[in-house]
This record gives sequence, C-alpha cells and structure tokens, in this order.
Amino acid sequence: MLAVDRLLRCDLEEAAAAVAEEIPDVVAAFDLIVPLIVHESNLSTLRRYYEMAEIAIRTLVEEPVGGGMGVVADTRSEANPRVVAQLMRRDIPVFLWMAPTPDGNGFVKVVVDRLRGHFGGIPNQCVKTRDGIDEHQFDWASKALARVELERSYSEPLQRAMAICDLSSTDVAEMMGVRRQAVDKWLLSGPPPERLEKIGALVEIADTLKYRLREGSPPLAVRMKSDTYGGRNILEVFADDDHQWLLELIRWSFDFNDVA
Repeated sequence: MLAVDRLLRCDLEEAAAAVAEEIPDVVAAFDLIVPLIVHESNLSTLRRYYEMAEIAIRTLVEEPVGGGMGVVADTRSEANPRVVAQLMRRDIPVFLWMAPTPDGNGFVKVVVDRLRGHFGGIPNQCVKTRDGIDEHQFDWASKALARVELERSYSEPLQRAMAICDLSSTDVAEMMGVRRQAVDKWLLSGPPPERLEKIGALVEIADTLKYRLREGSPPLAVRMKSDTYGGRNILEVFADDDHQWLLELIRWSFDFNDVA
C-alpha cells in the first residue's frame, strides 16, 4: 500500500511510476482503450473508458470491493478520501486530453497529479491539453462522454437498489418482465425511459428498507411472502406490475407522522 506522504515527497514521475506498479491491470487496460478513443468514434469504448476510470479512482482512493483501504493510504492529509474521489470523478472526461501520453502511463500520471493536488495542495503539472489532438475527434468524444455520464446517472440508482436488496440481474429481469441481458445493458448504459417509473419505485422502496430496517434485513424483506401482499413477496408484486400500489403501501407503513 502506498502512503500519500510518499507521493507528496517525490516528484510526479516517480509518484506515477509507484502507482502504476500497484495497479498494472488498470495501466494495461488504458494502454488498449485510450488509443482507440483518440482515433475511433466508438461509444462502447468510451463507456469502457469511463468504467475503468471509476475503477481506478475507487481502487486508489476509496475502499475497494470487499473492504479494506484504497491503494493510496491517507496518512498525512486531512482531505476526506471520498470527497477527493468524487472531485476526481468530475475530471474523468478531461483526463483523456490532459494525460501527457495517450496510453495507460499517461492516464496514471494525470490521475496522480490530481491526487497530489487534492491531498497535498501541490500545484498540478498536467494542466494543458496534449499536443496533436484531433479537433473533430475531441468534439465527438466530448459530446459522447456527456451522454455516457447521463447514462450512468440513470443506471447508478438501479445498482444501489440491487446492492441493498442483494438482487441479481436475473432477479431484476423477472421483476421487470425482460431478459437478463437487458438488465445487464441497463447497468452499463442506463435503462430506457419507459422503464424509469418502475425502476424508480424499486429504488425508493430499497432506500426506505435500508434506512428503516436493521442492517442486513432488506434482502430478507423483499423475499418474504406476506398476506398483506396477497401471499406474494416484493419481487412477485413487481413482476405482477403492482409496484405503485406497493410503493404507496410502504410509504404509508413507514410514515410515522400519520401515527397519532
């Protein structure tokens, strides 16, 4: 694990090299992805870039999946790692053009440059666009990245609901009356407009269960059959398209203001 102190003491080249050694798989992924974006107009590649950039930030700064600390341990700075991660996510679109080289090492260098700024107040060095960027490719990629960000803003609530209730893509597919592959696509690029109302009901119910029940209870609650639901569980109520009725019922059940 790398200490922030070490990244602040050495120069940017050494700091970036140290981080690259800690996340070689991420570097290798960007070695493939970034050149494609620079030369091709492929929305799928941009989605992959955005996904990998988030993985890199989460791995370096926040707690990775499975617990523990990020690769970069905050031992000196008072900066909140989660705040730093959120600020860095806002820069994902510009990392493409501020990276000194269009490859994995260039991406790592600009990310570490931002890390040093957020944690130690060190002035950023990667502050100008890389030479040789094609204007038309830049315009296309900038607009496409805005679309990807919008798509992810729609998919993130569904991901949160699935995590709270321990739902698989197959579970959600049965609730929504679609194939599992459709749900996997929603998680990557956002659900279609006609599905937002039902997904919104699921997200609100999941959030309510998370904050109103004991930790670990929501997965049990959504699978437990109840006479109140006509002998069904919450998953089956959704599959029967009675989600709005269920949402109103759960709102009423937890509306303690109505209790007098």
